[in-house]
Amino acid sequence: MDILKVLPTPAALAALAQNNPGGSTVFFQRTVAADLTVTQPHDKLIFTGAWTRGKFTVNLQETRYGSYTYVTSQIASQDRFFGAKWLTDLTVDYAVTQHVKLSVGASNLFNVYPDKNGIPSAATGVSSAVYGPAPFSIDGAFTTGEFL
Repeated sequence: MDILKVLPTPAALAALAQNNPGGSTVFFQRTVAADLTVTQPHDKLIFTGAWTRGKFTVNLQETRYGSYTYVTSQIASQDRFFGAKWLTDLTVDYAVTQHVKLSVGASNLFNVYPDKNGIPSAATGVSSAVYGPAPFSIDGAFTTGEFL
């Protein structure tokens, strides 16, 4: 997506700034434009395969999240770039009976994290969010088991 033109704040609204000291009448700021153009990955690919042999079924899914840029303020030096990542999900099912199934699975099997590129605090210079925002969970691998 590209933004070709942004209209200035209408005069009637800009005049209201006199009654709001320290306020802003800029409604379409840099961060809003970034949300529409660069904050989400430009691509997401999903490949899925399922194999069945007897009572076993194996489901494998690969998901690729494309790169993106996170814009946090009016200061371009605080923008953060995050590279593309591949995540692997795997589930193994065993049909005990026609109506009972055991499942064991893992989301993000190889424990992939976003790039370590959080925004440092102005006061301490240390980032409270090491990984920054991501289009996938920053919790890493997750395993589960079910008895259905």
